[in-house]
Order: sequence, then structure tokens, then C-alpha cells
Amino acid sequence: MDCADAMDDKEIFRQMHCCLLIPDLFPQDLRLPALDALLAHGNPLAEPEGDMESWLCRAFDVERQADWPVAPFSLLADGGVPGSDYWLRVDPVSVRLMRNRLVLFAGNDIAPGAEEASALCAALTRHFSAENLHFSAPHPRRWYLRLPVAPKLHTHPPAQVSGRDIRHFMPGGADSAGFHKLLNEAQMLLHAHPLNEAREAAGLPPINSIWPWGGGILPDAVACPYVRVFADDAPTRGLALKAGAICHALPPDADACLQAGSGDLLVVLDALRSTAREDQLARLEADWFAPLKLALRRGVIRRLSLIAPGASAITLGRLDLLVPAGIGKLWRRYAGGGSKPGA
Repeated sequence: MDCADAMDDKEIFRQMHCCLLIPDLFPQDLRLPALDALLAHGNPLAEPEGDMESWLCRAFDVERQADWPVAPFSLLADGGVPGSDYWLRVDPVSVRLMRNRLVLFAGNDIAPGAEEASALCAALTRHFSAENLHFSAPHPRRWYLRLPVAPKLHTHPPAQVSGRDIRHFMPGGADSAGFHKLLNEAQMLLHAHPLNEAREAAGLPPINSIWPWGGGILPDAVACPYVRVFADDAPTRGLALKAGAICHALPPDADACLQAGSGDLLVVLDALRSTAREDQLARLEADWFAPLKLALRRGVIRRLSLIAPGASAITLGRLDLLVPAGIGKLWRRYAGGGSKPGA
């Protein structure tokens, strides 16, 4: 049974706007009929600048500090209490020398366990105790650093840097020199830690560095333009929690998502940040793009938007599917206009 057949009260659901946030959607070379149709009939929105995290902050009316303040929202989702302190994500990474490049690997590529994360953060805290630096790992892949004073620091998310030479993405800003020193000391400490020797002996990549990013102080309030949010990533869940929005774990497919309730939806599909892109695209096509195209055509949802941060964004309604491909885009170009994130 698809979502259109499962709904008894279509009048409620016709008011629904479903916004899909899909980082790293482009480029793709597979033939995906439903996605291709949506893109062909969609009307372009203003190009979504930056990455997923910056788009989310703008959508929730979060002001940029020295960085986009991802860390305190992420900590909130991980069960922490950010308070009024400055927090920085210092995620565990593996840095490898490949020819003449220092290449970063993060997330699923290293996957530390909870005990490993706790032990390594404890070692870092002991080493930097004289500087009043405290490291914590409420989630094995998300580590945090609390700082007594907010630094002037500009950073890049590890998802943007993963697989690339870190020397082009090192922290910048007036206080960056101190963090370069911190990174050097942390790398020496982690390189010599017995846990990394055990990981390498087991054929696992060493956790030989940390990556600082997304620092900031939790704002007093944020605004959410969505009634429901579906996401597994910590920054989105933290933003929704702070905004008081209804937040669900990401369901397996669009049908389950649409059956959860009425109101405008934000769905964060971040599976393409993993390495198996072709498999993930095929799953997104079958589980999300095709069912949502059908739901739009049957009037189960009023409008569908696809946002690929840093690449493209489109929106379309039921009537757009009835217009020959390309006409909607042409009309939009002459009509002008754009959209802020979340509109």
C-alpha cells in the first residue's frame, strides 16, 4: 500500500510541503527516472550556498558567529547541556600521507567504538589540563571541546574535507595559530596512544588526529519553518529540539514519513555522504523520489522541494508535473524571484 492509499483525509495532507535536504546529490551519472522527472519539471530556487550545516542554520534563523554554531546544537541532540559555554566539535579523524598530500578520513571510514572514544578524550583532557581544555565524547563519532573563551576561528566541516588534502582546509582566523599548535600536540599524543597501536594491529585505521569545526554558543532561541523534522544527523535534531519542532528519526521510506502526520516537513537524506554512492542513489530513487513523485501527482502533498546545498534547488507542485519539462523553469526565470532556505 502506498502513502496515497493509506491517507483517509487528503484535504489535510494537501496542505503539506515536503522539503528534502540532500547533501552531495550532484553530480550523479545513474539513470534515475523519478529524480530525473522531478528535476526536469521543477522550478529553480535561489542557489543554496555553502554546505548542509550552513543551510540548516539559515533555515532555522540561526545567525553565524565566527563559525556557524553547529557544535552546541549537536551537543544538545547528543544529550548534553551546552549552557552559555562555547563549544567546538573536535571529531576523531585519520590523517594519512598519500604521495605529497595529507588526506583526511572521517565518520564511517574510521568508526571508533564508545570505549575508544572515551579513553582518547580522557587522554586529551589530561594532556591539555593546564590550559583548562575539556574533551568529551557523548557519541563515539562526535567529540566536543568546551572552551572558556570564544575564539576567533573559521573552520570547515569534516564532510567537506574528507578525502582531500587538509592543508587547504586548516582552521583560519585571528586565533588559528593556537589551534594549529593544539592539533600538532593532539596528533603526537594520539599517534603514540596504545589504542591506536591496537587498531593498526587489527587492520583498522588509526585515530591519529581531531578535526575542529562548527564552534559557537547556543542561541537563546531559533525559529523552525517546519511542523515535523525527519533526520538522523545530530545538528538537525538539535536545531529541531531547540525550536520545539516535532522531530523523528529518519524512517525507511517516504510512505512511512508521510503517514507520521500532517504539516510541512523537512527530511534530511544525508546517506550520499557515505562512500557507496551508487547504492545509496538507487535506494533514494526507490524509497523516496518515486513515492514522493506519486504522492505529489495524487495530491497527497501540496509541494515538493529538493535542496542540494552548494549545487542546486528546485520546487514543484502537482500542476508542474503536467507541464512539459522545462516550461516551469523558463517561467520561473522570467518571473524572477527566489527563496530563502526553508521557504
